[in-house]
Amino acid sequence: MDRLLAIMELYKEGFNEKVSIGESIEYMGAKYIVIRILEVKKLWGSKSISLTVKVLVQNVGEPSNYRNYKKEAVLTDRYTQSKDDKRIIKTGEIIIFKEGIAYEVVSINRFRYEFVDLIVDYSVRLIVPWSQEEVNEALREERKSTFKVLEGGKVWFVP
Repeated sequence: MDRLLAIMELYKEGFNEKVSIGESIEYMGAKYIVIRILEVKKLWGSKSISLTVKVLVQNVGEPSNYRNYKKEAVLTDRYTQSKDDKRIIKTGEIIIFKEGIAYEVVSINRFRYEFVDLIVDYSVRLIVPWSQEEVNEALREERKSTFKVLEGGKVWFVP
């Protein structure tokens, strides 16, 4: 996955698990930073506490060209009722384009039919990726949190 931004679903089990903005994730040899938590779902039927967490992540090593894109736009999507099974996008959802640029759906402006096709117009807002400084700061903070002060004021690395 060599995109700037992506949506990942994480599985967490147990009361000691957490997910936070600024946390890094390793996936398929690449490092990502969580820049938004989109959804937390409790999994029912499990013997312990189990959650799935949907997050928006930024690829740490991928350069950003987001300045080439509009900050706000109107998108139109066509849903072909007779053969299309894609889900209609909701307000608040994130749309990621193949370039790895993401937009958040701010509103549904209107919908209409053209014959049997449903046409929906959305207002969207660009999700600005974190700057390299913000990414570096998050990685520094995460590294600092893995250190533990022991008696006598010595600092030891705790894996």
